[in-house]
Formats: sequence, C-alpha cells, structure tokens
Amino acid sequence: MERWRDSYREAPDVFDALSRAEDPDGRLADTLLRLAGLAGREVLEVGCGSGRHSRRLAPAAARWLALEPAPALARLAGRRLADVGVVVRGRGEALPLAGGAVDAVVATWVVAYLPPRLRAAVLAEMLRVLRPGGAVWLVENHWQSELQELRGKAGARARSEIAPLLDDGGFRVVATVDTEIVFPSADEARRVLGWICGDEARRRLEERPRRRIGHRAVILRGDASTLRDGP
Repeated sequence: MERWRDSYREAPDVFDALSRAEDPDGRLADTLLRLAGLAGREVLEVGCGSGRHSRRLAPAAARWLALEPAPALARLAGRRLADVGVVVRGRGEALPLAGGAVDAVVATWVVAYLPPRLRAAVLAEMLRVLRPGGAVWLVENHWQSELQELRGKAGARARSEIAPLLDDGGFRVVATVDTEIVFPSADEARRVLGWICGDEARRRLEERPRRRIGHRAVILRGDASTLRDGP
C-alpha cells in the first residue's frame, strides 16, 4: 500500500528526501515558469511540501504565498523560502485569502491524489481566490514512466489518477517534461521509494538496484473561466 499522504505527517524526512531527488536539473520549474508567466505576479502555491520546488519558482513572482498543512514541512519550507516568499500553515479546502487575491495558483503533485470530495473542495477554493483572467497550474505524474512502472501502475491505471482533471475537470495538458529522480545511492532510492510507494517498488529496487529513476511529468492548465463553467 502506498503512503504518500502518511509521509507528510509521519516521515517528513522521507518526503523531503524524495523532493530533493526530483528533477535535479530544474526542467519542470523552467518549463512552468516559461508557460505560466509568473514573473511579477502574485502567486499562491497550495501544498508546498518542504519548499524545494518552491525555491526554484518563487524568486520570479512579485509575491509568493506558500500554503502547507503539515507542521514539520511548513517549518522546513519556511526556512527555505524565508527570503523569497511567505509560508503559512493552512488547508487547501479553506484558503486563508480573500476572493480574487492572486493572479495564479500553483500545485505540484497535490490535486490528483486527493479524495474526490476533497479535490472538488480544494479546486473550488483555488478558483475563489483567483482573479479574472488567472489560471491554475498543476504538475502531476505522467502515466508512462519508470517511476510508474516501479509503482506497478504504468498506463491506463496511472492515467486514471489524473483523468478526473482532464476528462471533465476543465484542465488540459500543456507540456510533458521528461526528467529524473536522482538519489545519492541505490540504498537511499530503495529506502525512500519503498517507504512511500510500498512493497512493489521496494521489491523492484531490490531486484534491480539503481539510484536514478526515469520520471515524466505533465503540466496542466485550467483557466478561471473554463473551470468555473465546468461540471
């Protein structure tokens, strides 16, 4: 059984180790910055985790507000982003902002994995705080990658995780980014991915030890008008 959400509360060190291993060349951040036009904008990030990805994105914005519900991760993100943004504890379904407060909302590997009712509540809140003409930008896992194979979910099963966003959620894929997850050692890869992704990933990494895991991500865009008009 996978334990993504458990890692936020029970093992923030494991979650941060994965975050530090993801996208070492910054390809995702560079692509998102280019597509989203965040320079000079007021941006809300929902679920910033340990702030590792935020650190690459926040300096471009005029104001970067990062929201994180897990206390340990919020403290770590606060230290990482002290000079480029503001980190607050809070939940995506009750954003501590007035309506129309930001130009863009960003969430990396957050929304697709929420339970359906919570996902709907978080998206409604994102739209509430978004200014007219703004957009919600999501980074999620592509359904075909070495990471998905480790999870035992490559293909249609993995696509089903983001299907609600694509098929009737008003989002569209605007970029696919090939990158890697690079750990310091094969043992660390097995420790971290085994803890989070479960026995299937641990078994595969024992059979074929490696520290570099091929990863593919998608960037999704949802415009304020499209999302408000959607089901």
